[in-house]
Amino acid sequence: MTDTTALATERAPTFERALVLMALLYSACRFVPLPFADEIFRNAVSRLIVSQALDRHGRTFSSKLVAPLYTEEVGCLSGCLTALPRLLAKLILFPIRKLLAWLGAVRGIARDLITALLFGRSVERCLARGLLPEGGGELSGQAKLIRGAFERALAGGELPLSKRALSAVVSRSKRGLSAAGRAVAAMFERPGAGGELPEGERQAVSEGAEHVEHALADPGIAEEITAFDARFDQELERVGLGVVPPPPATSSG
Repeated sequence: MTDTTALATERAPTFERALVLMALLYSACRFVPLPFADEIFRNAVSRLIVSQALDRHGRTFSSKLVAPLYTEEVGCLSGCLTALPRLLAKLILFPIRKLLAWLGAVRGIARDLITALLFGRSVERCLARGLLPEGGGELSGQAKLIRGAFERALAGGELPLSKRALSAVVSRSKRGLSAAGRAVAAMFERPGAGGELPEGERQAVSEGAEHVEHALADPGIAEEITAFDARFDQELERVGLGVVPPPPATSSG
């Protein structure tokens, strides 16, 4: 398992398997056959990514307190994040979009994959640096600043090698992506699933995750991700979040 205390300063990009799996689920939301519904599911998966990161870094507060990290406005449905996923899930359990435009969707899926991976990594690095602290009084405001920094860092580079490599993975992983789509539906249909993959889809999604991890091991991609980290750090610095807060004082005796 990745040493979470080293994420704030490490040079070689690493990704937890749990994050890679969530990134696959995030990209599979593209197959939801309803307007706006794909964005609602993306918000829900993003929340799972944040919740898992909080757990790994010993934060005990609810992810709701840092909602600006993962919640995006989705037109007239923006307030339905917690209510609609379970209802819409029943529709996806219908044959998932037949992927008639599969080749045209490849680039978009690859873009979603790298976005989710970088998002999860950025949240992890912030937590490792001491941001979003346990007991912090301005969690929502800090979360909003972090999300803004992430969006600007993402817009500041094209990541061509990463997108090309992940596009190749997607082209070979139709079965894994279809399984991920069904997994998204099943996860949100079952209350309290907590991000656990359904047994029936676990193997196919895990195989897809292995393909993604293999692609991410390319040195050129590692350089792109490291460059993204630097842009993100600069954006954090710009909004006053670049300095790691000092540890709490401990009393002696």
